[in-house]
Amino acid sequence: MKTLKEELSGLSELRERDTSFNDIAEELSKIIELVKQDSDLVSRLSKKNKIIVFKATDTGRTITIELKDGNILGCIGEPSRYDLRFEATESIHLGILSGELDPDAVFFSRKIIVYGPLADAIGLKNIFFSKVQSKM
Repeated sequence: MKTLKEELSGLSELRERDTSFNDIAEELSKIIELVKQDSDLVSRLSKKNKIIVFKATDTGRTITIELKDGNILGCIGEPSRYDLRFEATESIHLGILSGELDPDAVFFSRKIIVYGPLADAIGLKNIFFSKVQSKM
């Protein structure tokens, strides 16, 4: 089984080729499963009780992640409501997750748009990436 670092770095391969949405969803599922294995990370993230949407502006495809009551769930599609929504091209989303792109630089260059409380977005980014960076 791949580590979280290996799985995230593997996302860069998806940026290099024409990917299907199923490829991206499958990779995201693997990442969610790896995150679930880290009880500290799950505990910190699940306290947020948020519905997070990642929308690809170039394809219109959407992935939703729900953090609730100690669980992390992912699904394809857009929910009727959300707490945070990130809109960028698929390439930008994959670049951030793979570690090739700095999320702050992407935000300040306006390549990603955040809907919802910016403080929540920054908090989630810091929790997730602090764990990912420590595993790299």
